[in-house]
Parts: sequence; C-alpha cells; structure tokens
Amino acid sequence: MKTIFANWKTIFANWKTTSIGITAIFGALVMLWFRRHELTEGLVMAAFGAVMGGLGLIFARDSDKTSEDSGVSFTWGKAPPKKKG
Repeated sequence: MKTIFANWKTIFANWKTTSIGITAIFGALVMLWFRRHELTEGLVMAAFGAVMGGLGLIFARDSDKTSEDSGVSFTWGKAPPKKKG
C-alpha cells in the first residue's frame, strides 16, 4: 500500500515550491499560536486556506522543471505503463 509520502524524491526535487509550501503552513500555525486567545472565524479560515495552499505547493512542480525531471509521468487516455521487475 502506497502512502502520500511514498516518493520523497519527487516532492523534494521541486525544492522551490516545497519550501514555500512549508513556509505557508508554518506561518499559519505560528499565527494561530500567537492569536489563540482571540480566535475568530476569519482567522481560522485564513489559516485553513494557508495550510491547504501550502499542501498544494508541497506537491506542485517547479516551473523550470519538466514532469519527467520531477519523476512524474501521465498519458492522456491510456493507463500508465506497468513497471517490470
């Protein structure tokens, strides 16, 4: 059974977007920590949006890399080729 983090190489091959994603998540958590006594719905929703955006950036591909460089391949309309061995 594969997990989301089964292929760390793919995630960290795109270090630019991964680092911005981690920073967004960290910033949201720090904001919630320092404002924990005066939380409002708006603050929680902003933090939720930042965390979701950060997760999207962690799994995104840098614009200067091809999908093959990132270790991702997809063929439209066909099943991906099965690995031999």
